[in-house]
Amino acid sequence: EGTPPRRRRRRCGRSWRCDASTGAGGGPPSSDPGEKIGRRRALAVLETAGEAAAACTFELVGRPSNLPVGDGGLLLSLLPQRAPPDVLERAEACVQEGERLLDEGDAAAEAAAEFGRAIELAPEKYKLVQKARLMRMKAYGQLGSDYAPQKGEDFRSAWLWGRGIRWPGWYILGYIFLRRAFVVPEIEGNESTPEPPQKAGIPLEWFLVVVLAITYNYLLFTYGLEY
Repeated sequence: EGTPPRRRRRRCGRSWRCDASTGAGGGPPSSDPGEKIGRRRALAVLETAGEAAAACTFELVGRPSNLPVGDGGLLLSLLPQRAPPDVLERAEACVQEGERLLDEGDAAAEAAAEFGRAIELAPEKYKLVQKARLMRMKAYGQLGSDYAPQKGEDFRSAWLWGRGIRWPGWYILGYIFLRRAFVVPEIEGNESTPEPPQKAGIPLEWFLVVVLAITYNYLLFTYGLEY
């Protein structure tokens, strides 16, 4: 009897053939689509939580320090609060008086004091406080370089509060992050089950984006800026 013929290993290209569902040598799978999607969703949730924490931090740091927390605690104090009508009227009068003094040109110190009084009276009023800060910065500019630190503090506070919970950028980022968590990406290389052709039309996600944009603007102009 002759020598039995040698078994030859089949090659795929230049590499030894191996099953795509297992690792080299029959080990565990090298990449599981379900595991990838799970990691993708976990990362998206963490990113959303991080940007929400950043928005709350900017809100707390940028808003006036004398803004009352109230009985609801620190978390509920992040929501827009309504100032009492009589107090709000006095605060608006202070802003108007400060603008009048600022226009005179030689009463910048008195104008800065009026703007500061308006902030103390109605720290809940976002638009009023931001306007008072900007006008007080102008008053500090007229007073000279000695008031540069106060001007810089007003600039930082106005910028940070402007990047608080009212800033639309946070909500755009949140949508992008959450979309990664709920929209499952297409699995590459899966050609065994071709998808049927889809009819051309307006994607459902566009309607969701429009509804979210309308809701954001309604809440912003009804509560976020008016309170």
